[in-house]
Amino acid sequence: GTGAVLVESRDQYMLNVCSAKEKYLIIELCNDILIDTFVLANYEFFSSMVRDFRLTISDRYPPRGGDDGWTDLGTFRAHNARDLQIFRV
Repeated sequence: GTGAVLVESRDQYMLNVCSAKEKYLIIELCNDILIDTFVLANYEFFSSMVRDFRLTISDRYPPRGGDDGWTDLGTFRAHNARDLQIFRV
């Protein structure tokens, strides 16, 4: 499940329906952080890969102003690789 998103074990991973029209993940942290790098990895051999994704942030959830309350950090393209991928924001 989604609880496996932030763990280092390669034996745990998030499941999502490929046919879902909109795919998104919200990670809520208990402390404010400064972000300069986002790291993505997919080690499951029989899963589809993330290709294009958008990274947005907010200082609270739900954000003030609804969907307009998100700050866009960028749109990224991941490689078709089963390895750590590092994205600078």
